[in-house]
Amino acid sequence: MSGTLVDSSVLLDVLTQDVAWYAWSATALEQCANEGTLYVNPLIYAEVSIGFDTIEEVEAALPEESFRRLPLPLEAAFLAGKAIVRYGRLGGSRTSTLPDFFMVVYMD
Repeated sequence: MSGTLVDSSVLLDVLTQDVAWYAWSATALEQCANEGTLYVNPLIYAEVSIGFDTIEEVEAALPEESFRRLPLPLEAAFLAGKAIVRYGRLGGSRTSTLPDFFMVVYMD
């Protein structure tokens, strides 16, 4: 598999035309699209969907022909769980990091 798993923050920057980050995110997204396939997974989809009222609106914003869907393997979920426990044991204090750990494990 070659391509880019697009982070929800980049997608949200572009979709909301964020004043501070739109230009950077749009440029990065375009560059990645030119280099290969763009991917989203259920976590990214869920994070982006919060800003929409219907699934049809999300599908229009993230069309499958532009953003291929990837499943979340159970092995990645297991490793992400272990990573968040280790993070806590090492003094990490953030409680909403599990999706971030999931992404790191998933793409590793």
